[in-house]
Amino acid sequence: MRKNKGIIKEWFFLFLLIIILCSCGFFIFSSDVRTVSKIDKTIILHNDRGKHEESFEVYSKDTKTIPGMYLYRTGNMEALRQYLFDKNSNLANEPYFGEIFKQAKKFNINPCLLFAITGREQSFVPKSHKFASQISNNPFNVFGSWEDYNTTIDDSAAIACRTIIRISKSRPKNEDFFKWLNLQGGKGGYAEDKEWHKDVKIFFEIMNNKVY
Repeated sequence: MRKNKGIIKEWFFLFLLIIILCSCGFFIFSSDVRTVSKIDKTIILHNDRGKHEESFEVYSKDTKTIPGMYLYRTGNMEALRQYLFDKNSNLANEPYFGEIFKQAKKFNINPCLLFAITGREQSFVPKSHKFASQISNNPFNVFGSWEDYNTTIDDSAAIACRTIIRISKSRPKNEDFFKWLNLQGGKGGYAEDKEWHKDVKIFFEIMNNKVY
């Protein structure tokens, strides 16, 4: 009988020891999970608020003269697409939307800026236009117009990005970004129409507020 009681006590203490060890392990695991969660949250916030870490470094040096808000960063791109849908824009469809976004990221340019230019140049290319598919190949009117230079959307978007970067390099710090992009101080910028920059700025601010 005493032998049986001794065995029961041993098993009881062993059971308690197992419970204690399991509790300690769970506490340590929980602390690690909480710590990782905090770190992940910090990283996510850093990515959302940071200075365009997503962009390819090869073009970062070229866009140093462009104000931060006009550089590429992640945001609610579906809100941008919805805005284009509401405008009955053919650019909300693929491959146009995706390719413009791709070139914006590649060249470190805010995609809202590119779409704002298409708004001024081609009214965002309405689907109802009989030449919508052709215009959508060059909605930026690079090299004159979509009629003179009908290419692919990735090519025209890349040229638009390079043009923005090239003109921006000579912008004095006290000059309005859009006005300089438009006229380049009288030397000839993106467009001959002297009012071009006003509409582009309005479109940009509307979309930028929706996306970011």
